[in-house]
Amino acid sequence: MSSIDVAYHEAGDPAGEALILASSLATTRRIWEPLVDRLGERFRLIMYDHRGHGESPVPPGPYTLDDLGEDVLRLADRLELDRFSFAGISIGGMVGMWLGINAPERVERLGLIATFSEVSSQEMWTDRAELVRSEGLAEVVRNSLDRWFTPEFRREHPEVVQEVHDIAVATPAEGYAACCEAIAGLDLTIRLCEIDCSVILIG
Repeated sequence: MSSIDVAYHEAGDPAGEALILASSLATTRRIWEPLVDRLGERFRLIMYDHRGHGESPVPPGPYTLDDLGEDVLRLADRLELDRFSFAGISIGGMVGMWLGINAPERVERLGLIATFSEVSSQEMWTDRAELVRSEGLAEVVRNSLDRWFTPEFRREHPEVVQEVHDIAVATPAEGYAACCEAIAGLDLTIRLCEIDCSVILIG
């Protein structure tokens, strides 16, 4: 599958260092909005939606990590960015590792957040893709929110939880499922030693 033009939004300092921000599975670039004021003091922020998410196109799956990584390089080319820093959550972090390995000449620094470099069970992700295609995202989203937010946070900030819920359930089923299939093929651990830029890991 060839790369596509993903939807994106810019904020922050137009003259600052370019920082591309990638969201997690079942979220969109809106997940970064609470950090825009702080990060935007230093960076030119480019927040984008993965293919199959938000306002980006939803080509039929399955997708691969190569597809997702090439989408970012295409976005950087559209914005005429020779080099950029990149931070991603979950599947966004997987894309970041792919970039560090496959396009080291383009990547200044990486931020890898709540992510992993290989899967323990491909079947879990392919089964999830099949479930979402047949039954939708409601049950998967409910389980995800239980992991993403502590009981205390859910009680104290119900409006935030509801907003993330609404973003997640609006994700196209095919986009979510096809990204699950990309995660099912994840196997980057043996190549992590090829990343030679500065990296920050956040668990």
